[in-house]
Amino acid sequence: MLAKDVAVVFADVETLTERLQAELASVVRMGSNGKLPSEATSAIDNAFSDAVENLASLKPDLGERISSVISKGCIETLQTMRGILATYRMTNRPPPTQYSRFVPNVLKPLRQFLTDPEVTITESEKKKILKQVVELTVTGYYELATDLLLNVRQTADTLRRLNIGAAGNNAEMDKISMQLYLDVRKFGSDINELGLDSDKSEAYQKLWNCVKPEAVGMGEGEQETNE
Repeated sequence: MLAKDVAVVFADVETLTERLQAELASVVRMGSNGKLPSEATSAIDNAFSDAVENLASLKPDLGERISSVISKGCIETLQTMRGILATYRMTNRPPPTQYSRFVPNVLKPLRQFLTDPEVTITESEKKKILKQVVELTVTGYYELATDLLLNVRQTADTLRRLNIGAAGNNAEMDKISMQLYLDVRKFGSDINELGLDSDKSEAYQKLWNCVKPEAVGMGEGEQETNE
């Protein structure tokens, strides 16, 4: 199911929880021409109140479902980062100076959802979904980045033990690490553009700390060139 489809259900639940008790209960009273005893009207109010609570209890699960669907789309785009290895391993490409082309598209599914005119849920609920999607996507990014860095280090260690191209291997690792650094920095900027502060996100800071130059042991010359 598309996130937008779930959002339709979510919006309906929001509307019902806002209007059910106040409007429908009054309709019932008006229909009885005020002839209902107080016990009956009290029972009606309680019934509508219970119905509203039951409907409202659906909202967290619906919101999480929406966030899950959107974040899966974002993380699917992140799979492209595996191509960074092929780009710099055993090649003479110069060090990267800008982020990868896939990065601006990572949060595209989220931006599309938030700006879709057919998505009519409240802004406060959209903000909750925004935070959830970003956190889930950042977590996925961290897992992919750490796996990639581990792969690079293991390959470099193996080649070093075999005394094969030590200098070239270090240069390759510097290039790959720099690309990750540039990509994550751009990703953080995109998060900020959506209205969140990446500096206040523990998940993003964890990602940032694993790719920043000093964390991956990037060569000093490489850092100075790109800062």
